Order: sequence, then structure tokens, then C-alpha cells
Amino acid sequence: MTARPDNSAPDPQGTIAELQRKLDETSSELGEALAQQMATAEILQVINSSPADLGPVFDAILEKAMRPCQAQIAVFWTYDGEFMCASAIRGAPQAYVEFLQRGPHRPSHVQLRLLGGTEGFVQIADLTRSEGYRIGDPLPRAAADLGGIRTLLVVPLRKSGTVLGTFGIYRQEVKPFSDRQIALVQSFANQAVIAIENARLFDEVRERQADLARSVDELTATGNVLKIISRSTVDLETVLDRLVETVARLCRGDQALLFRRRDDLYHLAAAHGLSDEAYEFLLTHPLPTDRGTLSGRVDLERRAVQIPDVMEDPEYSYREGQKTQGHRTVLGVPLLREDSLIGIFSITRTEVEPFTTKEIELATSFADQAVIAIENARLFDELRQTLQQQTATADVLKAISRSTFDLRTVLQTLVESAARLCDADMAQITRQRDGVFFRAEAYGFPDQFIEYARTIPVAADRGSAIGRALLKGTAIHIPDALADPEYTFKDGLRLAHFRAVLAVPMLREGAPIGVIVMTRKEVRSFTQKQIELATTFADQAVIAIENARLFEQVQAKARDLEESLQQQTATSEVLQVISASPGDLAPVFEKMLEKAIRVCGAEFGVMLLLRGGGRYTPSPRTLQCAAGLCRSARRRRVSPASSKRSGNGNREQGRGPNRGPANKSRLPRTCSVYSRPGRNCRCPHRCCRSDAAGKRGDRHYHHLQAGSPPVR
Repeated sequence: MTARPDNSAPDPQGTIAELQRKLDETSSELGEALAQQMATAEILQVINSSPADLGPVFDAILEKAMRPCQAQIAVFWTYDGEFMCASAIRGAPQAYVEFLQRGPHRPSHVQLRLLGGTEGFVQIADLTRSEGYRIGDPLPRAAADLGGIRTLLVVPLRKSGTVLGTFGIYRQEVKPFSDRQIALVQSFANQAVIAIENARLFDEVRERQADLARSVDELTATGNVLKIISRSTVDLETVLDRLVETVARLCRGDQALLFRRRDDLYHLAAAHGLSDEAYEFLLTHPLPTDRGTLSGRVDLERRAVQIPDVMEDPEYSYREGQKTQGHRTVLGVPLLREDSLIGIFSITRTEVEPFTTKEIELATSFADQAVIAIENARLFDELRQTLQQQTATADVLKAISRSTFDLRTVLQTLVESAARLCDADMAQITRQRDGVFFRAEAYGFPDQFIEYARTIPVAADRGSAIGRALLKGTAIHIPDALADPEYTFKDGLRLAHFRAVLAVPMLREGAPIGVIVMTRKEVRSFTQKQIELATTFADQAVIAIENARLFEQVQAKARDLEESLQQQTATSEVLQVISASPGDLAPVFEKMLEKAIRVCGAEFGVMLLLRGGGRYTPSPRTLQCAAGLCRSARRRRVSPASSKRSGNGNREQGRGPNRGPANKSRLPRTCSVYSRPGRNCRCPHRCCRSDAAGKRGDRHYHHLQAGSPPVR
């Protein structure tokens, strides 16, 4: 029996064709998926490289979306809550591009559907048959008439229920997009949302960083101003100049002015940003206190006052000043001290741009600092006047008490404390002596270095840290003196073995009067805090040296006063004797001679009276005194005759008239000498001898005989 063919058996050719078709579809899907992944990767790379700039991101998304979706035109729309703006356009005719760029535009009928609902997309197969086109909606009309668009697909850019914009791709033929293409466009829209959110977050971070930088700048500026205030209690002008400069920079003002109130007018005290003409005008034209000026309004209202545009303000009448300065927007802040207005801070802009609330608060903060500076200067002036009075009183008290002042002990203690607190191995103070700088008080340095350096004057040059400090008048920090090519004080390095050096000048009225230097035996830099601390010690050393100098001046003045008082007292006593003995000259001459010896610090004195014939004749009282002197000489076993030194150094008796023991009895009748009370007398014989002990130097005594020529 013959078998019949089975018609139900599969056709091999058909199976192969079906498998081939499925393989082609799978390969196409894989290719599309791979292309989509590559496009996504490229878009993410653009997003990562341009976190703050959405333009390149939108352009990349449009390019990657148009090719696989076979679209001719693509547009990114962003929404601000009221209007739509075409942020990126690709492939559109120029006329349609120009129309879109004239935006922003009211949302179209399609976009309103996405804004008000939850639809994931809107596709219109033929735009010319849509409702929006029929009712004359401007966007659909322009898209069809100017752009030639027929089929469109619009996807919302939605984040957490909020529509940020739309993404539309368009064909210039009636050909609807497939489900796969719609899904691809939605994927690209999600990436656009990510890019928009990244840009928003990046802007927020950048804005916060900018705010933080501004805050740091403000705090730094405030700290610098406060530091200047604390260090410049006398120089108020410098403080105010820095204040106006800083507030102008931080508040973005073209000009910043500070006025101080005096005699019901506001006088310019500091300025920044003014022309020479405007500066001279304000110096010579104080501001009044009426509402026609900014100063007047601040004076009346006692608060910060801003005029957005002085040219549009009906009350503003300060036209001459406005013309000279050229300001338009002005801000005035009062300088208040205990509810008392002492001045005004004025910040101006040459263009109409009102100051923000934060800028007004910042200007108010600097106004408070200006009040502190002005108050400090006022208190310092008062204190200086008080100190001048106290110093004058102290000078008198020191002259009375004759106290001493041990500067070396003070400086030694200071240099030891400086070395300890600044973590230095060695420290030394260099100060002036007879106009030359020498190394003085030291701590930690080897004895051989001290002995070597003590007598070497320090020159103001770059060969040493001390010399550089004297030369520049600022703190000098050398991390490694051994490696410094300009450091030529090599013997000091060899003897003391130091490496790091810090030298701080001791300044008095801007001029160096010494240097405090600290060293380390290792290469280890001094910190900024240690440098500031060393500067403090240098200031203290200046105070100590200045106090010692002032003390020496007081002592010298006291000595001068004492000598003048002695002279006046002696004169008074002599005048009293003259008044008490008008007919007797002997007491008068004796008192005069006594006071002259005391005031002049002499051991004895001689008074000779010129009698008739041009001869000097002593009085009886004078002869008695001479006798006393001779007796004192005898007790000392010193001959009243002259003595001579022989060649071997021994004394030998003199020869000649009126010399020798035979003539001793004649001497008391021929001398006129008065000794200083409390001193031993000396024989007044004409001779030249040395003290018996040979310790008090040569003394010369002149012998006066009756009938001898006058002593010249």
C-alpha cells in the first residue's frame, strides 16, 4: 500500500523566512536600543560637562531625538508659570525661527492640555485639521504656515507634578510617530528634566557659594576694619578712609562718603570715589539739615534713608552737589552714639539702581564701626590730655622722690618671656646707644656669641635680620638664615647655631629705636600668631625704653631744678646777711664765700680784697682760716712748702725763699682761704703738689704773701 504525502508537515523555506524576519526585527530593535543608549550616554556626558548651561544640553537632545524619530523640526519650550519661551530650535525654517524668537508666547492649545492634565504626550497627525489651527491659535498657525509642520508630538517636561516646559518634534508630512518613537522622545524629555534640575541646583549652589564668599568677604573686611580701629586709636583719618573704601566695595557703590556733624552742618571727613572737583566742593560746602538733601532727611528721621533717583525726587534740591558728584541713587545711614547723631554715612551710585536690603544692613554695620572708631579717637584724645597732665605731675613727684628705674631688668624679663611664649630657643634685644644700634639683653645665646656680638654695631642693611628690620621698619621672618643668600652675619650663625630668625622692630612714632630678635636652632618657621605676639612684646619694649627715657629726662630736670633752688636759697641767705649787717662786710663776705663753695661743690674758696696801691690784703677772719688750714696740713704731716718729685718718684724738700720749715710761721699772716664745711683744709702755700695719698689727683694751691703781686 503506497504512503500518501503529509500536507501538514512544516515548510522549511517558510520557517527560515519567518526566523529571518524575526532575526531582522530583533537586530533592528537591538540596533535602535544600542543607538538610544549611545545617545543617552552622550546626552548625559553633555549634562555632566555643562551643569549650568542648558543650551548645549538641549541642542544635544534635539540632535539625538530627531534622527531616530525621523523628524525634521524640534523645539524645546521652557515655562515660567505664565509664558512659553523657545529655548532651543533645530531644523525650522528661518521665518518660523524668527517668529519663535519674538516670544515669549502664550501656551498653545496643545501645551495647555499638558499643563492642566496628567497626559504623558499629545500627538496630532495633521496640524492643519486640529482645533487650535481652526480657532486661529498663534502657535499652531505659525507652525503650519511658517514652519510647514503637519504631524507633531509634544511631551511635557514634568517634575514632581510641575510642568517645567515641553519638548516637541515635528514632521513636515502627515506621518504619525510610532509607540517606540514616542517612548524614545519621553526618555529624552526625562533627560532634559534632569538637566534642568541639575542647572537649578547648580545655580542654587553657586548662589550660596557666592553668598558665602560675600559673607566671608564682609567678615574679613569687618575684621580688618576692627583691627585698624584697635591699632590706630590716634590716626582716625586712616580708619575712616578704610571704612569708606570697604563699604563702597562691598555695597557696590560708586562713591562712599562720611560726614561728621559740627555746628548743625555736616562736614566731609572721609571720601572714596570722588573726583578732585567734587572733593574740593564738598570740603568747602558743608551739607545742611533740610529735606532738600540726603543728610537733612537722615538727620530728621534718624534712620537709613534711600532715594532711588534724586532726579525724580520732588523734594531733593541739592542740584549743585548732584551735578558735581553725578549721583542718581543715594543711601544715607546715621552714625548714632547713645541716640546722638554724630555723622552720616552716604553711599551713592551714578546710575539708577536701588540698594538691596542686605546692602543697607551692611552699610548700617559699617556705620556702627565708624561710630566705634570716632568714639575711640575721642576717648583717646581725652585720655592723652589727662595723661599729659598726670605726666607733668609725675615729673614733679619723681624729682622730689628721686626714684630709680631699672630698664635692664625690665628688658631682660621681657626678652625671656618673649622667647618662652613664642617657642624660641634664643632671643635678644638690640637698642640704641649714642645713635648706634648694639645688641644688649639676651636669653639663651651662648656666652661666646654674646661676648662677640656685644660690641659690634648693627647696620641697617640686608646682611642680618636685625638690619633688615631696621631698614624696612617691619617684621622680618627668615625661615632658614643659613640658606638665605643675602644673610652675611655668618659669624653669628657659627657661634649661636640658629636657623630660623624672626626680627621685629621696636617703633616709636614710626622710627625704629631697636629690634627684638628670636631664633630657633632648627628650620621651623614662626607662625603668624607668634609674629603678632612678638610684635606685642616689641611694643612693650618700646614702652619700657620710652618710660626709662622719660624717667631720665625727669631726673635731669629735677637736678636742674635742685641746682637753681640752691642758688636762689644761697642768694636769699646772702641778702639776709647784707640786710642784717649793713656796716660790717666781713660776715657778708664769709657768707658769700660759704654759699659759693656749697653751690659750686668746691672743697674751699678764696676771697681777696683789693686795697689801695693795687695790693690784695686779707681780712683778719681770713688769716684765722688760713691758720686752720696750716694746722690741718701739719696734722697730715705735709710740709707747707712745695714738694718736688725726684727722678725715682720720691718727694724731696723744696728750696728757695718762703719755703721749708723755717718759713711756716709766716704763712698764717699771708693767706686768704675759706674751706668748705666738712672738708679737711689744705695749706695754701704757693706750690703744686699731689695729694698725700695720691688718689684724688693734683690740686693746685696759691700762696699769697703780704706785698706779693695780685693773683690773676
